[in-house]
Amino acid sequence: MGDIMISPWEFFFKDFGFDREDRWDLIKHTNYPMDMWEDENGLHIEMVTVSATKDEIKIETKDNNILKLVCNRVKVDKAVEDKKNYYVKKISRKDFELEIKIQSKFDIDKLVANMKDGLLSIDIPIKPENKPKQIKIG
Repeated sequence: MGDIMISPWEFFFKDFGFDREDRWDLIKHTNYPMDMWEDENGLHIEMVTVSATKDEIKIETKDNNILKLVCNRVKVDKAVEDKKNYYVKKISRKDFELEIKIQSKFDIDKLVANMKDGLLSIDIPIKPENKPKQIKIG
């Protein structure tokens, strides 16, 4: 009927100002639990990394506002692991790689990352020129 089909993902986010050229998108993803939200200060990402250390996680920025998170775990000695008689083994110790396209309104060069209590937090501020401006009425 001439209608353009869009994905449910695009339909859901179309009202948030994410146009096709300037939107965030998960390029490579992981099953690790994470939250991502925006407020008046910027974009915030929190990711559960319970069994990872700061030294095992690398954060990079790439061209076109791509944020890349990589976790390369220190390899556990298989002989030691094989000696353990697990009843339950649910803690994930897998490597992961995540890439997110960040909207250009955020200043990816000024991101701040912290890790505390198994939670990786990344804050990316809004560029000053993209913050709302108060206009005085004369």
